Amino acid sequence: MSRFWQIFCATHLLAFSLLAGELTFRNVHVRTRTLADAERFHGYAAHQFELENLSTISRTVTIQLPQENYGNRANIEDLRRTVTLGPKSRKVVSLYQPPLPIDYYDPTARFTVDGETRVLNDAFSAHVDSSDSFGNYHQVVVLASRSWSSSKLLMPAPSSGGTPLFRVDVAKGLISQWPHHWLAFSGFDGMLLRAKEWNAAPAEVRQAITQYVRAGGRLFVVGTIPLPTDARMLSADQMEKRRASAESFSESIDSFSSAHSKTGFYPEEMGEEETVHENHAVPTQGAASSTVFALGWGLIRIVDASADKDEIDQGIKQVLEAHYAGEYNLIPALVSVLAGAQNLGSFDDFFSIVDDASVPVRLMIVILIGFVVIAGPVNLVLLHKLKRRTWFLWTLPAVSILTSAIVFGTALLNEGFTPTVRRDVITILNQESQQASTIGALGIYAPVSPGNLEFSAHTEVTPLLSSHGQDSGSNRGVDWSKGQSFTGKWVASRVPAHFALRKSEPRKERLSVTWKGGTPTVVNSLSANINQLWLANARGNIFESTNLRAGQRAELQRVAGMQTVIDYVNTDFLLSTHKDTPESDYPKNLAPGTYLAQMDGSPFMENPIGRGQLKTHALVFGVLTKAEASP
Repeated sequence: MSRFWQIFCATHLLAFSLLAGELTFRNVHVRTRTLADAERFHGYAAHQFELENLSTISRTVTIQLPQENYGNRANIEDLRRTVTLGPKSRKVVSLYQPPLPIDYYDPTARFTVDGETRVLNDAFSAHVDSSDSFGNYHQVVVLASRSWSSSKLLMPAPSSGGTPLFRVDVAKGLISQWPHHWLAFSGFDGMLLRAKEWNAAPAEVRQAITQYVRAGGRLFVVGTIPLPTDARMLSADQMEKRRASAESFSESIDSFSSAHSKTGFYPEEMGEEETVHENHAVPTQGAASSTVFALGWGLIRIVDASADKDEIDQGIKQVLEAHYAGEYNLIPALVSVLAGAQNLGSFDDFFSIVDDASVPVRLMIVILIGFVVIAGPVNLVLLHKLKRRTWFLWTLPAVSILTSAIVFGTALLNEGFTPTVRRDVITILNQESQQASTIGALGIYAPVSPGNLEFSAHTEVTPLLSSHGQDSGSNRGVDWSKGQSFTGKWVASRVPAHFALRKSEPRKERLSVTWKGGTPTVVNSLSANINQLWLANARGNIFESTNLRAGQRAELQRVAGMQTVIDYVNTDFLLSTHKDTPESDYPKNLAPGTYLAQMDGSPFMENPIGRGQLKTHALVFGVLTKAEASP
């Protein structure tokens, strides 16, 4: 082959590799992977890259999205991760994008291998295009495995407003290629699989999907699969109670909104696609039957595989439309967070961090008036009498510096340097499976911007940006090299910043329970002090105790005449609780074999700045093992 044809072939192969999302340099081959092209209205989106080290030495690779940005402060301007590839090794690297846009006008990625940089075009998809990152009033988005590529669910009928209530997106790759982290699925409202695919999936993928369900996801499986030991089947009566509880929770959100909103909530201001649907889906004859299991904050629905395709599609469609209509809460979040998202205003109205974050305006005006008077007339008259008018060249700067020092000192005395961190946290802790599923709200107020925010790699962090007023953040980035580090100015000086949090992870903390003569004795192994503890045994009898320090052993006392009134885990009640909830409302909402611990600290949700004045209201809803639930 002539040199001309060698160059021609090499050039075209290089061009083809770039178009196909591939790149090779310094003996490292890069290939893009895509889970699905779905637009996300909440949760994280996964950007995957398959890296292969073709050399016999280790390589350090840094991936950065986008290649450059245009300075939109509400965007993520720098999403990056640095990894080390061993000799002759291959690794799939994921970068998880929080629900803020990346600059999708230039979807290029920058790859740096041992100091040398290349750019890959069309390296990622724009999954998020809005800073309204909580998914209110949007379509239900479902991820389906490839076996559903011919399903009628891919073409749902439009709603009365002209937009389908849900959308089903088929995954690009086989389930064996799906990510191994639950955050990759957190942007989907549901997931649709067949039993044979579940059973063929790698254990890491099944674990990630299970963690996704525990964090509030919905999983539809056609056919029978092995379920986690802590999955609890819900009867038709329990499902109806759950639906009624969801309605009550929605009323709690409206009530909380009315009590705390300073701007008001006006549904008529929404567009056609944002109409609030309050009706419930009507059951349809011919739909496939299904069995529902509760797992953490989420649900698993096992659909009868013996039905025909149309019956299965109809049954799933019915449930998805019921989701959109509000029969179940799609995204588990505290009532304060949902009320703030519903009103689209300042989240500080609904989740205040400090009692008074206002600037002492009157005092500052007095200081400035004093500066004007002293630096001007008083200064000139005094210098004229002293016959030192040329001194004005240095007395004016001196008075200005002194005034600036007074202003700084006033601000320091008013607030100091210590930031304030408020956390409201609810954790479902299953002691049999040693799994913790946490929902929370985080607020940070800092006189001086605190710098980076450090979160666990298991935590979904949703920035709650106010649509009223100007966003004061800038240069936002996320670095996944070690955990999850939010870089740049996510928290501006003297401006409250709010985040909604979800977390799903294995944990070993527990409340150890032993029985003697029908009376429980507990050891607080939850790594934080308990202010109030209520425990329901297998018969529904309530026991309580107060002020249990971490590691302390105590015998609980029976609450005479009180028993649980429900027989299922009431997650909607948990989400609607806050620090002012009457204590009498807590124990009656326990299910048999569970406990509720009210604490001022939480080992299940981190403080991302690692310091400051902490204000924490934490609840741990524990599910006991069978041996611990009864004598």
